[in-house]
Amino acid sequence: VHIRRLRSKLGSKYANLIETVRHVGYRFKPLPLCRAPLPRGG
Repeated sequence: VHIRRLRSKLGSKYANLIETVRHVGYRFKPLPLCRAPLPRGG
């Protein structure tokens, strides 16, 4: 029940950060990092 409430408070954008692990519990998935494009040439 608590995880469901937490997911609803996070909203649809961040609710998938909490992953259900069967027979273990829950874990947080890291946010994807935005990487700046590398400069071309050199």
